Amino acid sequence: MTVKGALFDFSGTLFRVEPTKVWLRTVLDEAGVAVSPDDFSRYVQRLEAAGALPGGPAPQRVPPHLAGLWATRDESAERHRAAYTGLAREVALPDARLYDALYDRHMTPAAWQPYPDAPRCSVSSRRRGVGVAVVSNIGWDLRPVLRAHGLDCGWTHTSCRTSTASRSRTRGSSRPPARRSATLRATS
Repeated sequence: MTVKGALFDFSGTLFRVEPTKVWLRTVLDEAGVAVSPDDFSRYVQRLEAAGALPGGPAPQRVPPHLAGLWATRDESAERHRAAYTGLAREVALPDARLYDALYDRHMTPAAWQPYPDAPRCSVSSRRRGVGVAVVSNIGWDLRPVLRAHGLDCGWTHTSCRTSTASRSRTRGSSRPPARRSATLRATS
């Protein structure tokens, strides 16, 4: 069988997001907010339990007032941000600016590390003439992260597609809601 193309998911396949303690420490330092070691540990544990880090641990419990937003978080960048900042706001942090700063941090190249085999796998596939694409339901441009980690394979196309896979129908509608996903295709 000849392989003509390969699809790679971004989060959890090619890249992993930084640990919650690094995510929080970086944002606290950048904001100039000092907290005690005990408070820091408590914030890390509570943010992890809340599922506040996109790409990190799933929420242990989604609060009822965020359930609808959580269920539709992948439908737009705005809903994604609102869902994750909403989960983060379930944790009483010492400065209100931190919630948006935490969300913004997860979109930076420094917040993501490629798995050790990701560069070898994607580059060797391309060398053998296998088309490579990165697919994701992440609502922001992945190319800066790929470039920063040496995985810039000449990505020239990004598209948002809608799909009805694994979605329940919206109450009162005969059509299921759309699910967004991004695809990056490498040039030959």
